[in-house]
Amino acid sequence: DQDALVVALHEGRIAGAGLDVTTPEPLPQDNPLWCMPNVIITSHSSGLSPTSIHRNFDIFYRNLEKY
Repeated sequence: DQDALVVALHEGRIAGAGLDVTTPEPLPQDNPLWCMPNVIITSHSSGLSPTSIHRNFDIFYRNLEKY
């Protein structure tokens, strides 16, 4: 519930939020989340880096071996 999140962040019941999914997408320019100092909004691809795919495969294979 994005509206409840905005209220909780504004009231300090939640210290901060990092979002890569919003409703709607793209988030309208006038949405209050854009201006909140305790919110970070990233794209869906923010977790990608030159080394992340290797790290993800390493984690996957270790988990597969444990299974």
